[in-house]
Amino acid sequence: MALDRAHRRLFIPAYGNGGYRAFQLDESGLPADRSAMYVIGRESIYGRRSNPVPSERELNFPGAITVFDTSTQRLFGIDRFNNRILVFRAHPDEVEAYPAAQVVIGQKDLASTERGIGPNRTGMMASGALDEEGQRLFVADPPNHRVLVFDIHPDRLDTDPAATIVIGQEDFHSRERGVGPDQLAGPSSVAYDPVFNRLFVSDMGNHRVVVFDVHPDRLTNHPSAIAVMGQRDAVSREPRAALDDLKPETLAYDWVHHRLFIAEDLQHRVMVYDAHPDRVGGPTKALAVIGQPDAFSTHPAVGQDRVAMPRIAVEPETQKLYISEGFPAGNRISIFDITPGKLHTGMFASDVVGHETTAGGPDFEARMAQGHLNGKTLAAARAVALDPLDHRLFVADEYNHRVVVWQLDGMNRVADRAAQWVLGQPDLESSYMGDPSATNMTVPLAVAYDKHSKRLFVGDGYHNRVLVYDARPGSLRSGMAASVVLGQRDFETVEHGAGRDRFSFGVRMGRGIASRFIPMGLAVDEETQRLFVSDGENNRVLVFGIEEEGLANGASAIAVLGQPDFQSTEPGRSATALHEPGHLAYDPQHGRLYVVDARNQRVVVFDASKSGLSNGAPALAVLGQPDFVSGPPPPVPRVMGGSAPASFDDRSFLAPNGLALDAEAGLLYLTDAVIPADRVLVFDVGAKTLENGAPAVAVLGASQTEPGTQRFFGGRKSYPGQFTLRDARGIAVDSEYGRLFVTGSFSSRVVIFNFPRAAWRFVVGPKSLGYFHTPDAIDLEAREEALVVRHARIVSDGVDVSGTALVSVSEMFVDERTQRHSRMLVSEAAFAASLPRSSMAFFIDGATDRKHWLHVSSEPGAPAELMFRLLDMSGDELHRWQETVPADGQLGVVVEERAREVPESATLLLEASRPVSVAALRSTLNGRGDRILARIPSASRPRSQRQVLPWVENGAGSQWELVLVNDGDGVMRGDIELRDRFGERSPLGMDSELMPYAVPPHASRRFRSDGAGPRAESGYAVVHAEGDGAPMVAALVRHRDGDTWTSESVVSASLGRAVRFAVNAEKTLIRHGDIDTIVHITNAGLSAAHVRIGVGDGRSFERTVMPGQQLSVSIGERFGDGVRGILEIESDVVVSVTARQTTVNLRGETIGVVLPALTNGTSFAYVVNGAGLATELRLANTSAVEATGVIELRLPDGALARDALLR
Repeated sequence: MALDRAHRRLFIPAYGNGGYRAFQLDESGLPADRSAMYVIGRESIYGRRSNPVPSERELNFPGAITVFDTSTQRLFGIDRFNNRILVFRAHPDEVEAYPAAQVVIGQKDLASTERGIGPNRTGMMASGALDEEGQRLFVADPPNHRVLVFDIHPDRLDTDPAATIVIGQEDFHSRERGVGPDQLAGPSSVAYDPVFNRLFVSDMGNHRVVVFDVHPDRLTNHPSAIAVMGQRDAVSREPRAALDDLKPETLAYDWVHHRLFIAEDLQHRVMVYDAHPDRVGGPTKALAVIGQPDAFSTHPAVGQDRVAMPRIAVEPETQKLYISEGFPAGNRISIFDITPGKLHTGMFASDVVGHETTAGGPDFEARMAQGHLNGKTLAAARAVALDPLDHRLFVADEYNHRVVVWQLDGMNRVADRAAQWVLGQPDLESSYMGDPSATNMTVPLAVAYDKHSKRLFVGDGYHNRVLVYDARPGSLRSGMAASVVLGQRDFETVEHGAGRDRFSFGVRMGRGIASRFIPMGLAVDEETQRLFVSDGENNRVLVFGIEEEGLANGASAIAVLGQPDFQSTEPGRSATALHEPGHLAYDPQHGRLYVVDARNQRVVVFDASKSGLSNGAPALAVLGQPDFVSGPPPPVPRVMGGSAPASFDDRSFLAPNGLALDAEAGLLYLTDAVIPADRVLVFDVGAKTLENGAPAVAVLGASQTEPGTQRFFGGRKSYPGQFTLRDARGIAVDSEYGRLFVTGSFSSRVVIFNFPRAAWRFVVGPKSLGYFHTPDAIDLEAREEALVVRHARIVSDGVDVSGTALVSVSEMFVDERTQRHSRMLVSEAAFAASLPRSSMAFFIDGATDRKHWLHVSSEPGAPAELMFRLLDMSGDELHRWQETVPADGQLGVVVEERAREVPESATLLLEASRPVSVAALRSTLNGRGDRILARIPSASRPRSQRQVLPWVENGAGSQWELVLVNDGDGVMRGDIELRDRFGERSPLGMDSELMPYAVPPHASRRFRSDGAGPRAESGYAVVHAEGDGAPMVAALVRHRDGDTWTSESVVSASLGRAVRFAVNAEKTLIRHGDIDTIVHITNAGLSAAHVRIGVGDGRSFERTVMPGQQLSVSIGERFGDGVRGILEIESDVVVSVTARQTTVNLRGETIGVVLPALTNGTSFAYVVNGAGLATELRLANTSAVEATGVIELRLPDGALARDALLR
């Protein structure tokens, strides 16, 4: 944090989101407004982008201790991960939104991020302190064990300045670690005393605070300290012996009353010391403790008198202490009045920034970042467990201190993106952090589920315990209490240690929190009722008997692995030793336990069968290392200040984390968690004997070259998307339905991989709708899947289902405000699963920028010979050609590529030697280059002499055209009657409300409305045929936004007493905005129609449609958002019905598609994926019993598409 004393502004670093938020304070130092005025150090206040490209506007994880120069109105932003300080002009009259830095310190230019040593390079810039009067900046450089002093006078400061003084080293090129009056070891924080010209340095490696005289007239290179706090002399470096002794961490100084404030991050408190020159030095006790009730308490909690993981700043003039608490703590700034008469241990905060009540006051209990938390959000998901029987997913949400539970569908897919239950919090909107109890948890890092007893086991990391929940479907509820605790004697105790009934997970910053490894793990042996627990800091795995009748609080373990007995805790690397074990997986078929041995960067395999298990038993095999004594290779040294990870491949790991076992397939899945790995490795472990150091057989989430060349076994970029993983931790496998659940912690999500296969099992409940989607993956690099076309068939086990396919066109959309990318829906077309036919007719419109696609699939047994004939509007043949479709295969035809010319009004006739299924679509480029899809109007005989188009629309951006196709051998005549929704005759944008027609044999006719009028007028059309022949009738309704067409819908003629549609208004990766289905019911008869409208789940309502009138109903308004089911329209007289699905896309445009009525068809002739195209398959079970079967996907040559992916 930084304070502008002149204009009362507080600059708060948003560590995870980047940049500084500026808040206005009042004269007393309290917030005048709880909303930030502006942002410095980001290009947007809304987005969160990790590792932005270094620039003059963006900081990457800014330091909590930053500097503001009140005298010159400059902000010095410490950009820790880019090893630099950006200097911004920040006068309130001059600051602009998202300003550019004027100068950079520590780098040669604004694009560089070098680490190094010398007068103008650092290993890492940790914190700074400012001498405003002398215009000097003191910068702590921990890797180089020194503090640098820069001249920052505006007249002399330019980019890449050289430091003028070095403290802690003999010269600018030395980096010796040491102890003594003139040496330092990892200095992490500095604070300046302007009254006595002293610099306080937090010398963490030497467990002390060192005080230097830095008066400008006396300061030279390599000065000696004038005092040492926390040690008896200048050469001692003993760690503190008691919790009330001094520990050096983040510093802030009150120069009015000469007090030094030290924020102890992992002890969750701020200690206040007397630092007057007459009394400073030596071992010392605190004057007061802020954030805890006494000097011996260290438990994290969020409240008015508690703090967690604090960083601090002091304003001496107003006597205010500002405490910053980030993830996984309070996400807030607590403000304390530190006036000497009010400062005392356990004091209450005066105010808070970052959380407010609904009334606008301070909320001291809330802690969720951005104040936004619900069942759809996660913050650092670390572990996941699957309930395959009752179809639930349990996710450990580390930073929200809870376990979130999703109800899945019958195939273990996400049915609702909002979770149904939460454990550890009272509800899905809360994220409290308090003292331990049976109903809360802090930093949960592991979950395991026992499907036999229906119990959930949760590793409560910070409380060193395992919570046991009764998770039976009828018992599970949000905020429920755990029934049993392991590792503690009761729910209120927090102890750590060794022995048979204690754990020491060692969770803290860098261990389980913001770390490469998870120091705990859980696995259940369901058959013998045993629980395996990784006890990280004790370097062992404990085994507990968990039979329900005998399990009690504080139960003792029955066995230990990794140590010879229950009291030993030493780390090691051998067949019998472990070093910080993490996640676990148990193989019930072979009785083997797989253990992530994190620090040794390996997975060890133990015989954990009930007969083979013994204390300290040696492992059977090891993965990730060639043998039991080999360890990870040494890291590759960087130029200065740290090291890069060593190389890794298919036999070695960088940061092994999550484990999941598919016992039936004999496959072990391992997450390798950090950049540049970010991958899931797959090992074949089905054999009775395992090979040490065996290679992975596959990798997920990482790049892979073309077949036949070497694989890349690491993720190349950290971008989120469907191709890559970021910070993969916990993992769970669904062997029955072929899914893998992987937590992407940094991206705060759970990624679900589906395994490719040709036959996709479905289970659809009575009167219900099932669905599948193709993925059409894309990521921030604009990589996308290649276009792949297949065809599919519904193969039911007994109960038939009906199908509808929706083909969607989308494109990558990047929201510049939020810096998030997603799919934007452009257009959609829908067609029903078809019944094979031998002849069909299609209307072809050869307008500019339009193409017509026909995809034809054949039945098993023999190929189908096809004859295509293209005729003009007079019925004269323009072109004919023949094609052959392989048996059970598919053929794709683009009419414009086959025919020499395609007129604007034409008919395409198809004759097949054997019945075939056809999906016919047309694609038109609109004014901005979007592909607008629509179904090609088509028909087969027989047809009614009176056909009704139930809905058309004209005006206010809508235009429609009527299409008639004569596929017969004689002239077809009749008239077209147009009526509005009230039943009155109306031209609806045409020349007349009654129009005669005459269509020659094999010809077509079209009638187009004018599209005029400020108001949309809807109605319907009735087409009467004279004589025996009736043409094919369809309407094309187009909608535009301004001058750009955004959607096109094809309305077919329909008449009946019962019509059903497959509707799905649930949001998807493509459909983000409001989704609705509008039903138009037209009664063109002479009697009133009594209509029932239902959605298949028992909900329905009734309406009466008077003769000649049209009824329009919003399904979303009647039944609520997210309706997924079978829309049923039943009438006592014949009516005409259409259903139009509308989706508001990310541009705010309404994309419409007319849904086909359900038929008995079983074939989808066109299933497309990639290059911006995706397909949704909807399966409707209209029966009263469950329907099961498979969706079978095939290649164009008829072979099974074994690499097909659906979700």
